[in-house]
Amino acid sequence: MVDKVETPVEAIKKEAEILQSMDHPNIVKFHGVYYERCFVCIVMDKLDGGDLVEGLQRHLKERGQINCLDVVHVAYQMAASIHYLHQRNYMHRDVKGDNYLMDRKNMTDKQCKIVLTDFGTACTATPSDRLSSGVGTKIFWSPEFFDRDYGHKVDVWAMGVIMYGLVSGRFPFRDENDVRPPDGADKPAEEPGTQQADVKTLDTFGTQRLPAQCPEAGVNDGIKERRQELIQRMNREAESRKGNVTKRQLQNHKHKKFVVADKIVQGGKASYEWWSEDQAKKDKLLDFENLAAAPKDDPMDLAMFRKTLVEHNIDPNQFGVGKAKGIEQLAKEVETGASRLMLDAQQHKKLVRVVDIVVLKLRPDDGSRLLVEFKEQFPDGRERETLRLPGTKKEPHENARQTSERILREMMNMDPSMVTFDFSTVERQEEETDSPSFPGVTTVYRKELVECKVTTPDKALVMLFSAQAAPRAPRSAPKGNTKFFTWLTDSEAENKKVKLKVHGSQISTLVRAPIGLDEEALREYLVSHSIDISKFGHDGTKSLKEFSSELIKGETRLLQVSSGEILVITEVVMLILHNPETKETLVQTAQMWPDGKTSYQARIPGAKRRPDENQFLCARRILKRQLEIDENAVRISKDVGYIEEDRSSRGYPGLKTVYRKRVIKGEVIPSEDPQHLGPYSLTIVLYNSCAPVSGNSTRK
Repeated sequence: MVDKVETPVEAIKKEAEILQSMDHPNIVKFHGVYYERCFVCIVMDKLDGGDLVEGLQRHLKERGQINCLDVVHVAYQMAASIHYLHQRNYMHRDVKGDNYLMDRKNMTDKQCKIVLTDFGTACTATPSDRLSSGVGTKIFWSPEFFDRDYGHKVDVWAMGVIMYGLVSGRFPFRDENDVRPPDGADKPAEEPGTQQADVKTLDTFGTQRLPAQCPEAGVNDGIKERRQELIQRMNREAESRKGNVTKRQLQNHKHKKFVVADKIVQGGKASYEWWSEDQAKKDKLLDFENLAAAPKDDPMDLAMFRKTLVEHNIDPNQFGVGKAKGIEQLAKEVETGASRLMLDAQQHKKLVRVVDIVVLKLRPDDGSRLLVEFKEQFPDGRERETLRLPGTKKEPHENARQTSERILREMMNMDPSMVTFDFSTVERQEEETDSPSFPGVTTVYRKELVECKVTTPDKALVMLFSAQAAPRAPRSAPKGNTKFFTWLTDSEAENKKVKLKVHGSQISTLVRAPIGLDEEALREYLVSHSIDISKFGHDGTKSLKEFSSELIKGETRLLQVSSGEILVITEVVMLILHNPETKETLVQTAQMWPDGKTSYQARIPGAKRRPDENQFLCARRILKRQLEIDENAVRISKDVGYIEEDRSSRGYPGLKTVYRKRVIKGEVIPSEDPQHLGPYSLTIVLYNSCAPVSGNSTRK
């Protein structure tokens, strides 16, 4: 499955055509290609042994270093695949252990068959052609590759790097300086016994996979996570079309105990229970009363932000020109959670600005009509036709319920207790438009359409909000604009082009934008800041691949402070979820691992926060994805507690580690929530075709 996000469809088509033209026992067999909404699926032979890097690591762990005589058959097959390509005037340009798949797990088995895969960088070239494109994986590059003047033999060099790695467990070169002879001369022959000592300073054999790869095993963690999310969505859509899917009920807040699938450890499970306040305090789980207020987030690195935009074909130089907003304002939106940057998985590198909107489908008690905003008047007297359902942007700390209540209070001067909401039938709609504020950036409005009815027992208010008594009702919005509303039947609203329904697929193709550094970029970044990368991957430290995986998934991030020091930041959001009816707090009590082992340790639910994720969005993600609780069943507090700890960690040699915790509180909304207690006053101004009528009603 090849991502359209990572690779243009034309390039994928070219790769499929190259594979289709191949017929060799050591090149993966092509069977067909299918163009789907988010992926291009290339059907090939299935090989169950994993790749050569996995095979090497397995052998080193179980039986130690490989004898070179035990992989002669592997070398022969690698050479045969490259020879076949070059004979047909093709270059692979990304020959590496990750791209050779095995039909069995033991590569030293003389019957082990290997095949070359991933032709995303392959191209046609005669033996005399010289190329200049920098593609593939740098640690396998020859000097000619670095010179951007190379031919067929770069594939042969890369095969030599693989063979060195198989028999030594290490890469022969660390970087370009190692690859090039000193002062342009040939390197002197090594003295006997010196090679092994030098080898100990090199990286362990294994590389970060490049994005456009067909085998699932060859995909980095961030891309794999994104693919799995999209596949699950499309599977649900397919099952829904067949009528086989019932809507998932996110009702775990109603159960005293529940078990959910672990969203991080595949195959694992997590157990949760509601504990009494005394029990939670006894285990010191609620010692968060005197925390410092959470500081503002670290300012976004505008240079990196600009680089991200440019990499996704957005020209930031257009920002801040004329009426367009500046890049600082877009960065501020992302920091505060007012908008998010996401990828549209249907197109290559299409980065979009996402804004969450809540829209009300407000009806009188008999359900006969809808309240529709038909006009807006500005303070200077100018007017514009709107013809839309009442709605507004969702604040980061709000769920759809809280935003709906705010719409009623601020836009219509209505108390939410007059209205009954149905959050079990919320429709979701994505509407795409070009953004005048940020030229070149597509804005996607993610709308939640909430059904609600005016059900107040006050007879005077029932009359005021009946479809017959209130054909038009203007309200003043907080910005000083006056909005005009009218009651329309569904058919009348549709005839006036008011968007009432979700059209087309309801499955979103929006996914998280890329983040972090791949292994090669991480290596270059650390070296440029004088960090000794030879210490990674030894004696309990993380390998560069593991470190890169954390960065790509957003579990950690790198931050350079004013002193020039590089910090590793790990930030966790903890959600203290309280049920006011039972006076209980939700606690994770056990972790069940895929191997059947269970660890018992009581703790408050939490999750690592991505650098591009607002703290409240992370809390809502904990509710929905981790706990499987409907976010509309919980009110999240805007107050956030904060703890920061500086630690030295063996996992990141040469780097200081900072752990940050943000503590957010939430309350389960009672099933019969009165929403507002105490007296309220409501003033409504109504207009009909004859003369204005005013009315006041006060409820005690």
